[in-house]
Amino acid sequence: MHTIRDKSSHLLVEFNDGFGSGDIMELMRHEAFFTDKPAKSTIWLVGKHPARVSMGELPTVVDDAAQLPLDRVKDKKTAIVTEHSSTRITMQMLADGLQHRLPLRCRTFTTIEEAHRWLDYLA
Repeated sequence: MHTIRDKSSHLLVEFNDGFGSGDIMELMRHEAFFTDKPAKSTIWLVGKHPARVSMGELPTVVDDAAQLPLDRVKDKKTAIVTEHSSTRITMQMLADGLQHRLPLRCRTFTTIEEAHRWLDYLA
């Protein structure tokens, strides 16, 4: 589903295939405990892989994410890079929900360069 690489300034999550709500929650749990630096920012490189997540599932994903230990997500930034327009819309709705429930910042982008600039800005 995904691989996580620990880069010097952030974690890089590369999606390998389409994904659903269960995959997103598995990723968020894995990512929260991947490094000893809990507030390390992340880029989710979705690329062209489609999100198989219905709008009705998003509140459940956000509720489940809100159960993660806050110290593992506090002050964290997550940049989601996707080329697939319907996936970007779904991921932006997820990002908005996560930002309302958790102490993190989350945005979607069309290029990894935009994501890097945003992670570096207000770091």
